[in-house]
Amino acid sequence: LVFNMGAHYIAPKPGAAPLQGTALRHRSTLMTQRFSSDLGQWSTHVQTTFPGRIIWRDVSPSHFATDTGEYGDGGLSYTRCDGDGVVYQCRNPQCGLQHTCPTNSGLFHCACPTPAALLLSASTQCVPLPPPSEISDGQTSRMNRVASKLLARGSRVEQLPIFNAGIDRWDVHPGSREWFPSLTLEHRHDCRHWEYAPSGMLTLWNIMLT
Repeated sequence: LVFNMGAHYIAPKPGAAPLQGTALRHRSTLMTQRFSSDLGQWSTHVQTTFPGRIIWRDVSPSHFATDTGEYGDGGLSYTRCDGDGVVYQCRNPQCGLQHTCPTNSGLFHCACPTPAALLLSASTQCVPLPPPSEISDGQTSRMNRVASKLLARGSRVEQLPIFNAGIDRWDVHPGSREWFPSLTLEHRHDCRHWEYAPSGMLTLWNIMLT
């Protein structure tokens, strides 16, 4: 039995405005507590009722255009040069120009061709994840850490650590393939789930299980 839960704990209610700062951290804390409680109950249930091998699968990474890569965590951060107005956004695939800002120190790469190229919404395009130090503060990473600690205490549940295997695969979500004509608008903005054939992610998970 392979089980997983958690990805939709970080999804805001439909129509809710993206959260920032203290409000975002408060929601993340509440979601982590709820996730921990539910996972503890479910883990106890499956170990009591299922006699076979039980494996917990990590919550996989998302690659939304937000600071943590997770849906609902506000827009993707950017910096504007005071001197000439050029915008810099290093996780935006469209912003790869080299341009030295005449006024702000440290701004010389990741320049956007026009302000219109900015990815300020979590529903526009999948993007690479931020550095590991920022990923570790994301809700998905925190849920995986909670699961690891919880299931390590007197549990016979094994773990399938697939999170790291998907960190760099931002380009194989349905939302990375907007040219695919059969995708609905909702799926074109999907940076959480994985395409089967081009990604190889599901195949990799099966190999890791053997």
